[in-house]
Amino acid sequence: MREKNGRLLRSLNVENILEMLYLLAFVLFVAYMFLETTMWEIHWPGKYMDGLLCILASLILGRVCFSKNYSVKETVFAVILTVVLLYAWKQNGYVELYYLLLMILGAKDISEKKLMKVYFGITIVLFAIVIVLALTGKIENLVYYQEGHRTRMALGIYYPTDFSAHVFFCSLVYVFIREEKLRWFEVMGILLVGTGAFWITDARMNFLCTLLFCAGLFLYLFYRKYCRKKGKPVSIPAWMSYIAALMPVLCAGSMILLTVLYTRSSHWLGVFNRLINARLSFGKAGIDQYGFSNWGQYVEMIGGGKSVETKTNYFFIDCSYVSGLLRWGNIAFAVILFVMLIICYKARKENRWVFLWVMVLISIQCSIEHHLIEIAYSPFLWLLFAKEAEKDDTKVFKRAGGAR
Repeated sequence: MREKNGRLLRSLNVENILEMLYLLAFVLFVAYMFLETTMWEIHWPGKYMDGLLCILASLILGRVCFSKNYSVKETVFAVILTVVLLYAWKQNGYVELYYLLLMILGAKDISEKKLMKVYFGITIVLFAIVIVLALTGKIENLVYYQEGHRTRMALGIYYPTDFSAHVFFCSLVYVFIREEKLRWFEVMGILLVGTGAFWITDARMNFLCTLLFCAGLFLYLFYRKYCRKKGKPVSIPAWMSYIAALMPVLCAGSMILLTVLYTRSSHWLGVFNRLINARLSFGKAGIDQYGFSNWGQYVEMIGGGKSVETKTNYFFIDCSYVSGLLRWGNIAFAVILFVMLIICYKARKENRWVFLWVMVLISIQCSIEHHLIEIAYSPFLWLLFAKEAEKDDTKVFKRAGGAR
């Protein structure tokens, strides 16, 4: 008994206590940010968010002080990240940059699977509660009637496309958690849920991303089964893995370039603009009005969410890359894009093909949606300094022999 108590006391060192406290604050923070995307009006205690951010910042500072695992490269990049994001936030006023910084630094040496499981658990529970409340009339279920199109419902979320985006990112998180344990019937379940979300919301872009995501997973599962039967490691051609790892830059560069080049007189860009629901034209209008700057600026956008009334002055830049470049500034945007590249490179280096495919789909989805660093939707950038998967989860990666 004494020996057992001794092991328990040794395990409850300062670092572990700080980690548990951080995860508790993390749950409260994620819950708050998720509920902010819903029609559920909760009267939070005064200064709730300010107090929670102070607690998070204090816990992160404590974990940084007690941590002995920062390499020189990690220390240098953490300092650069802190200086750039904090200065950009102060210059342009977009507090999500500060939130992103807290999440990245706070995840240092916390198991990436543990972090994602906590995030997934709180998000799914709240998502289910919001849907039930909307269906039972406890909170408003926004219904959009469109002439010539299907009726769209938001089921307690601000807007139908936001509902669909929640479903999509929850699917990505689930697949990340399961990774090499993923089975075909789970992918089929994701496809069915995505189809249901499309039927409810008529959010075509997110549904196309879901179809692409599931198609890639089915191909991988088939290929993995084939490799295991042959006794071969699961590997993909080096050129393909390099392209996948560079997808954040390829998607960002492509969308920014197409937006800059867009004119009403361009036939092919006009066709593409119509296919992606005028995302190029709104992005170009934003560039013409605000222009690019090193530290960003406030960009006034009027979206269609939280109300079924038609906005006559609607103006919203959906593309995360164009929106981020205008709002956060060239420098902060470049640093965030670099974070994505590092995460993709780590996934490629460790032969974690499912993880890499998740990052590819995030890169593609953020070309048409604005959720790249939003806490309520995408938690993947937080994995920069997180602890990698345990050996039991990565043994299949090690057998693959690495991409060359």
